[in-house]
Amino acid sequence: MSSSSTSAPFLPLSLYRVLDLSDETGALCGRLLGDLGADVIKVEPPGGDLSRNRAPFYHDDAHAEKSLTWWAFNCNKRGITLDLATADGKGILKRLVASAHFLIETFAPGHMQKLGLGFDVLREINPGLVMISITPFGQSGPYSGYKGDDIVTMAAGGMMNLCGTEDRPPLRIGIPQSHTFVGAQAAVGAMLAHAGRLASGEGSHLDVSAQEAVANMLTNTQQHWFAENQVEHRGAKHLYGGRMTRGVFPAKDGYIASHIFWGPGPGNRMRGLAQWMQDKGFETTIKNTDFNKVTGGSISQEQVDAWEDEMSDFFSRFTKDETYREALKRRAFLFPVSSPKDLLSNDQLKSRGFFEKVEHPELKTSVTYPGAFLRYPGAPQSIRLRPPLIGEHNGVIYVNELGYSRDELVSLAEAGVV
Repeated sequence: MSSSSTSAPFLPLSLYRVLDLSDETGALCGRLLGDLGADVIKVEPPGGDLSRNRAPFYHDDAHAEKSLTWWAFNCNKRGITLDLATADGKGILKRLVASAHFLIETFAPGHMQKLGLGFDVLREINPGLVMISITPFGQSGPYSGYKGDDIVTMAAGGMMNLCGTEDRPPLRIGIPQSHTFVGAQAAVGAMLAHAGRLASGEGSHLDVSAQEAVANMLTNTQQHWFAENQVEHRGAKHLYGGRMTRGVFPAKDGYIASHIFWGPGPGNRMRGLAQWMQDKGFETTIKNTDFNKVTGGSISQEQVDAWEDEMSDFFSRFTKDETYREALKRRAFLFPVSSPKDLLSNDQLKSRGFFEKVEHPELKTSVTYPGAFLRYPGAPQSIRLRPPLIGEHNGVIYVNELGYSRDELVSLAEAGVV
């Protein structure tokens, strides 16, 4: 349990149960529902989910119980093991479904049906069940049978075209980003289906595509194409008003995010920076330009590059903290680019108690985690449960909740069912 909370506040999903059969592509969906208070039961195959083997590991000890990635996405869950390919395993899952409200699965399209556990079967057991099926390309269409890990769905969804530098092929983001996109969007879908269930009493089957989740995150990239027939570039610069502009500039101790603006209205954002440069005695053409009167068509790319060179030279004379504090006073448009170390010491996150110390009794220590994703009025959220060990709650759920005897549980384990 989290050391920051000893009580059990009422949370929006406190009355509901989730069966999380997913691999790493759906783990965030279960984590978010758990953060909202749901009783999330992580169902893993005997021996544990393969995503437990993803680095990095706690203290670099490559162990299935010490994957930091697995920890991050599996807080606020209880854990059991179950082999769904066995007859007993299928029977046990059906018993669990009878009292569940959500089921998350990431098997290939048709796999649950082959097991005799398709939505048509499960809804007969529990008509109110919301089943969330997450796959690389969805349950239908010519790509539906294709396998796809993060690099595949990031490429197929269009995100990789934006990642990397102009002089090299596209890159994927280091952390499996498509998994977070699809997990978050699946959780949103689950809440929409839940709202429908509250109104009608009927459950539903959600078809969530990782490719579509990635494509949905491209936002203004799609607008550039549809509105201007322009393809957004990867690299240090991107399109703004018909010209290529930078978004990141070096500081003494890292980087800051800033931008050059022009046109009626947005041009006002340059005034604070121009005055700051002037007060510091920095020679620049920016202070002599009325950016409200500038348009992309009235200036050359060379002029934009020259202004950005001036900004880069100026920002490089200060630390990230110095630029941030001065920008606040002058209403200049910039913000420090935070490293992981910066986030841990960030005053805003510290003041809200975002990072939490979570006890790991098996390690005889506590570990700092990023906390819940929102604050719910009247019920401060926290990490109520540390990520479960492999099969940690088999006894509690199979014996105490489903009514199996201890001898029966031992027999199921010996048979490889749990």
